[in-house]
Amino acid sequence: NTPLDQFAQEVVSDAIEVGRGGILVDYNSQNPNLDNRSRENMEVGAFLRHYPTESIVDWEEDTINRSYKLTFLKLKEVQNIRVPTQEVRTFNEGGKLQERNIHTYKWEQNVRYLVLQLDENGELTIMMHDDREIPLYEEPYRPTKADGSAWDRIPFCFYGSKNNNATLDEPPLYELTLLNIAHYRNSAD
Repeated sequence: NTPLDQFAQEVVSDAIEVGRGGILVDYNSQNPNLDNRSRENMEVGAFLRHYPTESIVDWEEDTINRSYKLTFLKLKEVQNIRVPTQEVRTFNEGGKLQERNIHTYKWEQNVRYLVLQLDENGELTIMMHDDREIPLYEEPYRPTKADGSAWDRIPFCFYGSKNNNATLDEPPLYELTLLNIAHYRNSAD
């Protein structure tokens, strides 16, 4: 888990550099099949997840009751996974043939997409699929609130350099960057 000050630094940095990003409120729920000792060791509760603008793949807003409401959101998640590999090396030492097993690891990137949307009843559904659009779960997950009722909104908030909505804001440093490039070109001529 990222400390709050580090989280805030990531958000501000993205807002300054690219002008936009998003925050998802997520929740680790408990598995009802766990024993009490396992439950006590789990970190259960709400937490914030930062998504840089490059990870916000697609979204849709509809006008509901005269205000904009996020009804569809697709987020890209990239995980670095350590995969064990095993090499068998054969070599001669003093004229003898020997084999030695070497256990090594390599890193692979696992890309998956988190899709949150409101269904025809206005209830939140969550799906996860891989980069080939193959679902990772058979049925959509339908999270519930503490009182057991369905969520009626996607718990995601866009942030920007000018507005905290889904529109793309110009990065604050963009004009300064253009000025620096102009100075460079002027001095190079």
